[in-house]
Amino acid sequence: MSVGSAPVASATAITLNLIAMGLGSGLLTMPWGVAGASVLNSVLLLAIVLAMNFWTITILVRACEQWQVFDLGSLLNKLPGRLGTCLQGLVNVTVWGSQLLVLIGYTTVIRDSSYDLMPEQTFLRNKWLLTFLTGVIMIPLSSLDQAYLSFTSTLAILANTYLIMLLVAYIVVPDMQPDTGDEAVLEPRCFFSIGANSWSGIVCMFSLLMYTIIIQMAIPPMYKELAGRSPCKFQRCVLVAFLCLFVIFSTVMVGGYVTWGSKVNSNILNALPTDMWGNAARFGMVLCLVGCYPLNVKPMVAPCAREKHDEHVDFIESNTAPLLQKPGAFARQVSETAPIESKPGAFARQVSVDTTGMGYDTSLPLCLIVATSTFLSVWATNLGSLNAMNGAIQVIGYCGLIPGAAGLYLLGSVTSKEQVALWLLMGFATMISVVGLFATDNNPEGMTTDCVLAMQSM
Repeated sequence: MSVGSAPVASATAITLNLIAMGLGSGLLTMPWGVAGASVLNSVLLLAIVLAMNFWTITILVRACEQWQVFDLGSLLNKLPGRLGTCLQGLVNVTVWGSQLLVLIGYTTVIRDSSYDLMPEQTFLRNKWLLTFLTGVIMIPLSSLDQAYLSFTSTLAILANTYLIMLLVAYIVVPDMQPDTGDEAVLEPRCFFSIGANSWSGIVCMFSLLMYTIIIQMAIPPMYKELAGRSPCKFQRCVLVAFLCLFVIFSTVMVGGYVTWGSKVNSNILNALPTDMWGNAARFGMVLCLVGCYPLNVKPMVAPCAREKHDEHVDFIESNTAPLLQKPGAFARQVSETAPIESKPGAFARQVSVDTTGMGYDTSLPLCLIVATSTFLSVWATNLGSLNAMNGAIQVIGYCGLIPGAAGLYLLGSVTSKEQVALWLLMGFATMISVVGLFATDNNPEGMTTDCVLAMQSM
């Protein structure tokens, strides 16, 4: 498929893509975040985060339409002077760090879920060994063409849908409720907390939500593919998608917290019982992440290669754009035989990176990336803290500097009130990003201390 022949997507397909992009590994940490922020605070934070992302996405879409460029790399190049170059370098470094944390998180989930799936007496029930095996398997898988990985979008939808239904069933079907222990059963659930002791848990929850919801890096190419595109039409798609995500996230995070209480695991899969229902959720998520892992390695490898004059290699407008994609997003392979409408559950459009057509062999950087993430994941035991750190890293770029600069310099005439709002956005994003790097623990004890309104336990 040539660069200029972008597929056309209906508004329904784009809306479903936007919903699907929120169903990643970040969803697994939502109940853990609520355990440190309380139910009401978490729901309010969810609304605030969705509103912030809606606003910043609107800015980017308007800028893309005005300049007729449809990837973040090209959009940043339109900024005046050296601002675009400097901002692009900063964002690329941010994305590299964020992407590495995504791979560590994927490895951690695959390892822990595989451990629970293994029989008690097998030699494979060893987390060090499972971590090593995960890395060994990911090296050849990450070398595959993305056409062989296109199944991940549908699998991601199915795995996350099943997990959501299971958490709801634990609440509404008494016979299915897992054994959470006497302490968790008797513990009241905090509906609302306020005070100095709970601030770190609230900031942590904000970062977790940002990690899960930020999709700005995938927005320009998605907007390009919208049939009859206009900023207003795309805004309606985002609004509907975010309303659906509000319902989905509220159900998962409140359902998980109500079921397990303040001691809920930072990876909800680890809290599930090892019965048929719980193991089915683990198995589905393992398959999903095994397929999605390579899709998140490719954007990191792409800048290490140079394009040859090969008709089988397609790059979108900016040479840096392969890196400027959504960290952790489950992505869709676009092909001439599979238009976007045929895969409504797909995620973001991926750049086709054929390593056989590159000027340099990407095997070495690929192996180094996988080996580094595998090595670091040996010590990664808390998926919640990992995702919170990742969310804090992403906020400054994707919810602050990029949309702020685009709004100030790429939208033409901007009122003084809008200028103030954009500067406040960049300042808030920078502040919350810095604070978020230090508040990566949910601190349920602080929330319990500051709880002013409790609910009855299950």
